[in-house]
Amino acid sequence: MSLSTLFTSPRLEVSQVTLPLTTTEHQQLIDAAITLLTPAVVAPLPPYFAAVTDQASAAIWLDRMLADSTLLLVSSQQQAIGFCFAFAEPEQVHIGYLLGQAYWGQGLATELLRHWIDWAQHHSYWQRLIGGVGRDNPASAAVLRKLGFELGQQQGDTDFYQLILSR
Repeated sequence: MSLSTLFTSPRLEVSQVTLPLTTTEHQQLIDAAITLLTPAVVAPLPPYFAAVTDQASAAIWLDRMLADSTLLLVSSQQQAIGFCFAFAEPEQVHIGYLLGQAYWGQGLATELLRHWIDWAQHHSYWQRLIGGVGRDNPASAAVLRKLGFELGQQQGDTDFYQLILSR
């Protein structure tokens, strides 16, 4: 796959998906999206995540993610278990992540974000990470707070947490 490893942790490998993708690579990512973007996983996410229900909608979602963000694939033991997204603006980046439901409750989200923060502090120009969390998703908010994010703005039913990166 057209992946370059950004960072690893004891249980995870996080790789950036880059274009161009071969037909096989594109299909593997579509299959991963269909497998991972289940109703329980996408419930707290923006509506375009919930639209992934088949090959065609997964292809549309994948193309959108590749066009609008930096897309990262999260793997464990060479198995796709989630995705991360970075929407960069000058000096800050909005981050998002999801893990397949089978991988919840194992501390993987904390491990993933802890290592992503470390990578960002040493390998990016970002000064601030921002994570939006729906108020109906207290587990994700708890992960962000545990890693030092502080509540910033609130918009509608979403709380935006921020972390100033130390250099």
